[in-house]
Amino acid sequence: MLIRLDDFAGFSSGCFEVAKALIYLVGQGYDCLLIPCRGAFPVLTGAIEALKTVEGGTKLLERFYAPCSHPALEEVHRKRGDFKLLILLLTAHVKLSEEYRRRYGFQVHIDEVEKNIRRWAVRLALSFLKDADERSGDPYFRLYMRILSMIGEDRLVKLYENFPKCNRMIYLDTVISGRASHTILMGFREADYTPYSILMIARYGAKLNPKYSWLSRQLEHQGLARLIHVSRLVAEDTSSALLGVSATLYPTAIMAGWNRLKPCGAVAWHPTMILTVSRSALTL
Repeated sequence: MLIRLDDFAGFSSGCFEVAKALIYLVGQGYDCLLIPCRGAFPVLTGAIEALKTVEGGTKLLERFYAPCSHPALEEVHRKRGDFKLLILLLTAHVKLSEEYRRRYGFQVHIDEVEKNIRRWAVRLALSFLKDADERSGDPYFRLYMRILSMIGEDRLVKLYENFPKCNRMIYLDTVISGRASHTILMGFREADYTPYSILMIARYGAKLNPKYSWLSRQLEHQGLARLIHVSRLVAEDTSSALLGVSATLYPTAIMAGWNRLKPCGAVAWHPTMILTVSRSALTL
């Protein structure tokens, strides 16, 4: 894919729009920014850079509660503040081998599996609207903590168990066809909760499928969404990987738990280590 200079400029402008929207929304009482890895992660880092230059941005950065340790978040990494940065994985791109399907007697269509994974992730996100004690009993939260424990991500377990309660949530995401964001927004609607949505849309909306885009447009009309159109998303999964964010889905866990928990998902994100040359190494 050929990316032109104008695409970078457009993406940068979109990040400034995100930053301005965040400043406004915080003033309206929103106190939590939900980042669904991986596609939205580059937008987050771009918005953080934009906040350094726009009026009121520095004050907002000082209010960030950003406990996740990651090189791209180094400047806002802190365990204090009243504007919470909640990073969760809402991706659902999964393949189920025939071998595993036969083993678990699992014949559910892949589209239904992907929809359920995203709906599960929405229920997980909603658990953070509860106090930590109440959240610990939430079945979606408990499953996620078990997955993280099993893969050795104890630091993320502790982070999420101690994460303060969110009151009003902002959902930031990137959009191409609109399918993923529509599924997520429908998941929120089914749970009777409406976050404010900030959606950065590729190709100025040319690839949007009306089957999926009607809900975001309805929310925009209701004053509950900000749709930002850009030429190209200089983000999405590849750029997120280059920033050191990876994702893993566990299809066998999903198939094993399919009839026990609905919706069912098993996904984890990883703030992977980035090999860089430290400044001290340069001063030999």
